Amino acid sequence: MAMSELDCGEIYDQYRKKVFGYALSKIRNATEAEDIVQTVFLKVFRSLDTYDKTKASLSTWIFTITRNTVYDYFSKVRVHEELAVAENMSEQTETADERMEKKESLEALADALKKLPIEERDAIILIYYHGKSKKEAAEILGFTYGQLRYVHDRAVNRLGELI
Repeated sequence: MAMSELDCGEIYDQYRKKVFGYALSKIRNATEAEDIVQTVFLKVFRSLDTYDKTKASLSTWIFTITRNTVYDYFSKVRVHEELAVAENMSEQTETADERMEKKESLEALADALKKLPIEERDAIILIYYHGKSKKEAAEILGFTYGQLRYVHDRAVNRLGELI
């Protein structure tokens, strides 16, 4: 089916439940998952003219946007949570300089994560932010355990270079 034959309403109707189901399975909060759905379809509709059916099917393209949006959500939520926890814990014992240093370190980590390829970022987020084992992360990402270990090690090395 040519892209000109699909309209935004048809795309939304066809993929909305799948996008919502995936987001809900990862986030486990219906309200947040619905926000992800809206964000995904805004991205889809804004970049529909750049979609190249020779590179991926429409469903694969939409799933990639969905997966990236979910992991961006986790990155943002986790960084904000980490900042809040660090600030709360340190307010009692740390000086202003020490608090600023920690905040800058977390911001540097968030910036470095954004620069990693998506598979490496996903592995780091799943293992360190969501407490998944490497085996669980491999299953979620569709990797073998060996592939996940390689991706993880490469990601850790790159983060060390970026920070």
